[in-house]
Amino acid sequence: MIEEIPELLEMYDNGVCSQSELFDRLSRLALRYEPGDVVSELREPLRSRFVHWLEQTFGNDDPIESFVVVGPGRSEDAARAVIPILRDWLRTRR
Repeated sequence: MIEEIPELLEMYDNGVCSQSELFDRLSRLALRYEPGDVVSELREPLRSRFVHWLEQTFGNDDPIESFVVVGPGRSEDAARAVIPILRDWLRTRR
């Protein structure tokens, strides 16, 4: 079990963070965990929506440097480092 996920889901369920913020935070967990493990810990329909968001956001050949990093305290390098990991995962699950 990935210990951050229950806390993130509680924040989402209580309206503390939006779905897009939740998905961004979940995607960044791929720097430390396998993306499939992150996905498998989500309940439906959130799991399907998250996978769809990953496909729409990262399932392309856009250059990594074309992605805009949004949010306070976000490192561009760290935020962009997750993109190849997620793309590899998306390719292997097709």
